[in-house]
Amino acid sequence: MGILLKEPERKDKKRLSKKKRIVKKEKAKKSPQAKEVSAKKARRVVSVFFLLLLAFSILAVLHSNILVTQVQGVYQDVKEIKQKQKISKVQGGSSVDLMSLQDYTKQFLQVYYNVNTMNGEDKERNENLSSFLSFETKDLEEKLEKITRQLLSFEMVEVKEVDGLCLTTYRVNCEVSTQKETEKLVMVKEGNKTVKKPQRVKELIKSERVEEIVLPVKISSGGYTIYSLPYTKAVSFAKANVKQTALKFDSVELSAKQKEKLMQFLGVFFTKYASASKEELTFMMKHVELTAGNEVPQAISEDNVQVFETKQATLGVLVSVVFQNNNTGETHKEHFTLFLNETKNSFEVQNLKHYFSVNEN
Repeated sequence: MGILLKEPERKDKKRLSKKKRIVKKEKAKKSPQAKEVSAKKARRVVSVFFLLLLAFSILAVLHSNILVTQVQGVYQDVKEIKQKQKISKVQGGSSVDLMSLQDYTKQFLQVYYNVNTMNGEDKERNENLSSFLSFETKDLEEKLEKITRQLLSFEMVEVKEVDGLCLTTYRVNCEVSTQKETEKLVMVKEGNKTVKKPQRVKELIKSERVEEIVLPVKISSGGYTIYSLPYTKAVSFAKANVKQTALKFDSVELSAKQKEKLMQFLGVFFTKYASASKEELTFMMKHVELTAGNEVPQAISEDNVQVFETKQATLGVLVSVVFQNNNTGETHKEHFTLFLNETKNSFEVQNLKHYFSVNEN
């Protein structure tokens, strides 16, 4: 007999169903998504950027226009100043373009002074001269034989109007070279002997000269011409006829002891001053002043020392000192004004002047 067993089969089914219920479903992972910016916000950012760019552009244009205006203003001012300098009134009252006149006369001086006739007539110079003159070059009546003349320097001194002419004065420095034949004894061989014989030798002699030349210039229709013969005159200097006036001051009488102390200080001070001894002078002067250091003072006489009253310093001293050059033996005298403060053992120079003065400032 067969026996049917059904109960175990049910249990197995129950176990399977439980297993099915226990198994958890895994959640599917979401993929990351980019955040989206709204179109309204993007438009706002772009608008702000362009507004800022526009503002900066406007500011840059305004700034550049201001700079251009300033530069143009400065250029105009310079142009006006140059124009004022260019057109000046000369002695006599007329307005003359000095720069243009100067350019013309400079060119003439270059042609007129630079001469070379060592090898014959300087035809090129004569041709160039004729373009400046209102008369014939032969009217100059120049005798320029075997000569070289070179213009070294020149400067305009004066321009004045007289009788319708601009008399333009230049101070000129030129070098002149001439050939001169001299007789010299020259060693000459005669057979086996060498003897001295006189021979004619050409020598080149150079000399410099300074002179003032006046060019009578005629101005016509904006152009210039040398209207009459140039002429020279003595070199002039701006000299004033002024005589030295005696200083007025209240002199001070020193005791014998003070006088000895002062004279001793002056002797030491000017020795250090003339030799430019900086280290020693720092203890003797408030403001050290150095010389070339190649001189020595001669003995200072009491007759060359005057003492006067001061308000700020202890003493004021006027002194003349003779210095001798250590290399050449040359001597020269200088005047000094010293404002001194007295110390325990000596004096200190508060102020030094290279001329006589009672003014403490």
